[in-house]
Amino acid sequence: MGSASQALRDKVARVRSLIENTPRVLLCAAASFNEWAWGVEFLQHALDSLGQDSGIFPGMGGQRPLNYLMLQRLFANEHTATGVEARDSEKVQMEGEAVVKNHTDEHSTPKLLELCSLPFVQASALADEACKCGMARDEVYRALEFLHATGSVLFYGKSARVEKLRDIVFTRPQWIIDAIKYVIHERADDDLNEEMRVLHGRLDRQGKERLTALQKRGRLCSRLLREELWGHLKRDEQDALVSLMGAFRLMHETHGEGGGRYCQVCATNDHESYVVPATFQDPIDDGYVAPSVWTPRNGQGCKGVLRREYRCSRLEEEFLSGL
Repeated sequence: MGSASQALRDKVARVRSLIENTPRVLLCAAASFNEWAWGVEFLQHALDSLGQDSGIFPGMGGQRPLNYLMLQRLFANEHTATGVEARDSEKVQMEGEAVVKNHTDEHSTPKLLELCSLPFVQASALADEACKCGMARDEVYRALEFLHATGSVLFYGKSARVEKLRDIVFTRPQWIIDAIKYVIHERADDDLNEEMRVLHGRLDRQGKERLTALQKRGRLCSRLLREELWGHLKRDEQDALVSLMGAFRLMHETHGEGGGRYCQVCATNDHESYVVPATFQDPIDDGYVAPSVWTPRNGQGCKGVLRREYRCSRLEEEFLSGL
């Protein structure tokens, strides 16, 4: 039994050295054993050992998780501290919730609550204020990565493909969904909810023409977007959403012949327009979505047609392939 235990310790030590460079090796190693029971035992010992290693999981068992939960709690409350108290009355019986509440009340500031109540915030500004609440700057960014992984916020950091998004934390994912629905939705008015029907119904003649260009040809005029569809949002909120939808490849800005801004809907260069692939109709849907179109032999010709038709000279390879 002693030799078996030593062998197990040796395997754990080997995995410990590997996981720091290749985190996924743990499950791969466990799955490679011939006998499943041995694999489960190995995995349990490895996880127990690794979970206590502060070199791999810094702050494990300390106060940092409470700070993570403090930010999560502040992000979840949209407006004021009064809203926090109102919701707490239903949860205070739970010991864990009470601990988080007490920690939040003790360490958070009105300014931090204000920042967390916004639909999006600069991560650097959030870190500045959180540092005044006892958090270290690198801890704030680890907390944001944790909350991003759990779906509480959206924060891509250095991995964001769009530079503008690298310092932005979207604190309420539902706010993003609510904004996108004004652009991407059912085509027929009868299939829309009352809010969307009212919005479309109050558009003037030019607005309805611009809406038709979006619904029928996948072209979105920026004036329709900013003045009508997103008219209830602030300019900086609109800018952040444009960057996010571009990063998600939900829309892409078009360009004029010289590469400057140009609205294909209004045929003018005093504002821009976007391509919204989700609203493409014939012939794009039928002619350019089939896998055979994107074979190496046909791919370049297909891209050429799309570039000429939609004047998207800067469309990325991935964006085109996603169509």
